[in-house]
Amino acid sequence: MIYRVSNDPFMNAMDYHEAKIDGMDYMIIYKVVNENVYVLGIFHTLENYADKMKIIWTPSE
Repeated sequence: MIYRVSNDPFMNAMDYHEAKIDGMDYMIIYKVVNENVYVLGIFHTLENYADKMKIIWTPSE
C-alpha cells in the first residue's frame, strides 16, 4: 500500500510519503524506489520533521 505524498513542498519534491500509525500519534516517513522502501524515520505528529530534514540536506555556508 502506498500512502499519500507529503504535503510539505520540500519533502514532496523528494517523493517522500507519510503513513499515519493507527491508534498512535506517530507517522512513518518513507520513499519507494523501484521495489525498495526507504524509511526516513518515525516521527511524532507534533514534530516538524520537514524542518529537521531541511537542516540536514541544506549545505552550510
